[in-house]
Amino acid sequence: MFKEIVCHEFPTVGKYRVRLVRADLKSPVTLDVREYVGNPDGGGPVQGANGGRATGANGRSSKSLSKDGFEGFTRRGIKLATTKEIMELRDSLTIALSMLEVKS
Repeated sequence: MFKEIVCHEFPTVGKYRVRLVRADLKSPVTLDVREYVGNPDGGGPVQGANGGRATGANGRSSKSLSKDGFEGFTRRGIKLATTKEIMELRDSLTIALSMLEVKS
């Protein structure tokens, strides 16, 4: 099973985990924002957005059974590997934030 190296984990954003990951020590760092299925209240298995089946980017299951239930990443999310892509996302988020501030 493919296991990414997590270089840095940022605070979660809603149900999304934001991390800097790489495939191996020689590969470039990628910004990975993915939906995470977890069970914060500890009450049995969690149903995810795709019926409770957490899968990795390759479509294989990446869920694990913890003492609190199933948890893992779904296929929903984005991976940005270039500075240009990250800057474009930053610009879009800046515009969205300014639009939200106007409405508040």
